[in-house]
Amino acid sequence: MPCMETLGLSGPPQPRDSLFRRLFWPSDNAGDADILGQQGFWVCLIVGMLSCLIAIFQGHWIAGIFVLVVFTLGGIGVREHDVLAAISVTLLSATQIFAAIVVLHRPPGILDLFIILLLLANIRGCRIAAKWSRLAPETIPERMNETWRDKLVDQMPARVWPKAKYAYYILFFIDLLLSLAGIGAMLHHPHP
Repeated sequence: MPCMETLGLSGPPQPRDSLFRRLFWPSDNAGDADILGQQGFWVCLIVGMLSCLIAIFQGHWIAGIFVLVVFTLGGIGVREHDVLAAISVTLLSATQIFAAIVVLHRPPGILDLFIILLLLANIRGCRIAAKWSRLAPETIPERMNETWRDKLVDQMPARVWPKAKYAYYILFFIDLLLSLAGIGAMLHHPHP
């Protein structure tokens, strides 16, 4: 029996980490939090691109580009584990869903809910990563610099965020105010 214990064959089976758990509720370690930061960058970039395309097809190309810039910068902030950036992009996405519900009377779709859940998980991931970078910076995985993906996701955010974070918060505030003003205007003056 001691041999069985040494090999880890006795006792209760260890639960396996699932993709769902990694995406929506990562463990409290630096590696998972860093992966969640990469995921958050891609989610923000994709949400910004989709929002931009929708706005362009509706004839609002300036608004589309503005939203793309805001979500891209927010994704860069999420990649750099900025908790406030993670909260702000989640708030912007929730505002878009709220506008669809209240103004267009369209319930949120599966994709909307999936995106909100991923963005909420990013808030937790940013908090975990910020804690690890404060307490034990050596535990944060080294960022890669070999492929174009590495340069985009690992290197570019580290260079851009320190210079762009204040501009991002100003753009976020403008976007939020414009979104809320647009919702208010459409509620007071509905289209026939």
